[in-house]
Amino acid sequence: MDRTGKISLRHAAGFVLVASLALAAGCGGSKTADPETQGKPAAPAGTAAPAAKSGAPGAGAPAATQPEALRDPGSVVATVDGRPITARQVYGLAGAYREQFDQRGIALAPQQELELHRMALQTLINTDLMARAAKAEGIKTDTKMIDGRIQADRARFKTEEEYRQALAAAGISMEQIRSDLDMQYLAEMWARAKTGSVKTDEATVRKVYDEHKNEFKKSDEAHVLQILVPTSPADTPAKREEARKRAEEAYAKAKAGEDFGKLAAKYSQAPNAAAGGDAGFIPQGTQLREFDQAAFSLPVGQVSPVFETQAGFNVIKILERRQGQPLSWAEVKDRLSEQITSNLKGQVLEGKIAELRAKAKVSITAPELEPRKQAAAAGAAGASAPSNP
Repeated sequence: MDRTGKISLRHAAGFVLVASLALAAGCGGSKTADPETQGKPAAPAGTAAPAAKSGAPGAGAPAATQPEALRDPGSVVATVDGRPITARQVYGLAGAYREQFDQRGIALAPQQELELHRMALQTLINTDLMARAAKAEGIKTDTKMIDGRIQADRARFKTEEEYRQALAAAGISMEQIRSDLDMQYLAEMWARAKTGSVKTDEATVRKVYDEHKNEFKKSDEAHVLQILVPTSPADTPAKREEARKRAEEAYAKAKAGEDFGKLAAKYSQAPNAAAGGDAGFIPQGTQLREFDQAAFSLPVGQVSPVFETQAGFNVIKILERRQGQPLSWAEVKDRLSEQITSNLKGQVLEGKIAELRAKAKVSITAPELEPRKQAAAAGAAGASAPSNP
């Protein structure tokens, strides 16, 4: 990830905490949950995460998936009681969401990209309303906390000049960063104040567990040996081809019966190379998509052909596969209680935000960023309207 990307992603990601509770509440928007960031033992130590498609419009997503309204970072795409929300803010937050999909190797279709931007806009609208409500109720900004976040960003750069150049390249000012962090903090404090008393009792949690006991089990696991020849988006075609040939050579020797562990020690550049490429037991669904598919479709004892992930070229061998076992009440209760409580808090907060939105004047000036139902209705109305003579 380049330094401009770090600035813009850090700036946008501050809204994710609020979004987890306030995502499109009361507006008819998408309520798709954010994916969890999953572990990636296939990636060697020190390998950078994929570049975030965030920051100023034009810095990441292909034009085909970038809504027309977001092409100008300074354009106003919505107003909340007259207060503007810009394309820069929407694009930045959508980039923070998108990176979570990227980290799992999930490619989004153009329509899904559009939904991501719609979702980001609704979150920004709700964040604005919650922050204003917080101010009205006397909640104060923690300036030291905001200063700390900004200083943490600055610390990633060798000099102050380098930092400011990165800000300029991303089209972000210090005032914008501070303003957005201020809103995020106030909105988060307001959300916590409105949901802090929401609890769930153990009897309710136990009832849910008993009624869905068969659904609570550990993931299936595969014991994997791995050879990884890493690549990065910055590699030249010649360097990528060299990496692919190295992996193909290792595969050919493994297929011919040579010891996989010795081959891993020679060819792999993953952290586990010295241990014969032993990645241990890997739970299903926790890896990059291509790695996960290979690990749980390859017959035990066989070696996979070379396959590519965002980490590089891989060859794996499955030593053993074991089925996930049921989880006991003791193993489930704390996490299940947190989940149920979180859902209840989300419902309470949704109602509170709906009250704020009912009193506010929200105007989306970019029709393509309207929530899906509203956008579809507007399109149908336009299609059915009689033409002027």
